[in-house]
Amino acid sequence: MKVPSKKRGKTNTNGAGELYVVSTPIGNMEDITLRALDTLRRVGVIACEDTRRIRKLLSHYKIHGKELISYYRGVEEGKSSRLLRLLEQGQDIALVSDAGTPGVADPGLVLIRQARDLSLPVRVVPGPCAALAALTASALPADNFLFLGFLPRNKKTRRAFLSPLRWEKRTLAFYEAPHRLGASLADIAAAFGRRRMAIARELTKLNEEVLWGRAYELAEKLRSHKIRGEVTIILEGYAETPWEVKGSWSGYSLAAHLEKVMQEEDLSLSRAVEKIEQLRDVPKEVLYKIAKESGLEGKRK
Repeated sequence: MKVPSKKRGKTNTNGAGELYVVSTPIGNMEDITLRALDTLRRVGVIACEDTRRIRKLLSHYKIHGKELISYYRGVEEGKSSRLLRLLEQGQDIALVSDAGTPGVADPGLVLIRQARDLSLPVRVVPGPCAALAALTASALPADNFLFLGFLPRNKKTRRAFLSPLRWEKRTLAFYEAPHRLGASLADIAAAFGRRRMAIARELTKLNEEVLWGRAYELAEKLRSHKIRGEVTIILEGYAETPWEVKGSWSGYSLAAHLEKVMQEEDLSLSRAVEKIEQLRDVPKEVLYKIAKESGLEGKRK
């Protein structure tokens, strides 16, 4: 089914052009929608993150004669003024990023917001999304998740960003650049320990790969690996209930179990934490938090 023609599709009466926010494939060119192709054929101007990438896509589908305007981070404010003038003059414009949806961890928000502020029509042409594709492949709960875009680049900032997320019950989704993956996984392992996670790379491409495991396992496995292509990380949310009923210790809360081990086996808190971490598959940071809340920190060093 084809999208209505430009003439029949316009709903504004002031003669302004329409801004189309067009999702493009995240890897496999066959994943583009029929509506996206129709839109790219109809508009005269395409604002794109990288003109080289969009040219490959347009050439693949034999779409020619378009004015391409670079629109990437760092030039958004300046280029937006020109694009808004074209819209006000009646020119329809398609906004695309290198892959996926503009404005979702990609350039685009500035132009979309300014167009809305000027009451210019903004149409969304949805399509592929790396976060949703990775979430689907992760085998982790997808009914309630939190997408957090790219992780902070600075180590100290990244660790501060990750720390409070240890108690987030929703599945977490991040993007990461390949050259920062090793450092980010080390910080994730430090914060989340044995939490289950999936790492997806090159989604929809020939070398698509999804790795599953515990946070510390994947951090160690990929510590010295050179990864190609942007990566999506899916991390299991915090779940306290299963730990309270695991194995033969179902009659003990975590606090009671810690205290019992410290007293009966004459162990320090750190040794007790190590033991219960193995017995009940509970991250160390959770056990230390419970020890602090239960007043066990000062009982033995």
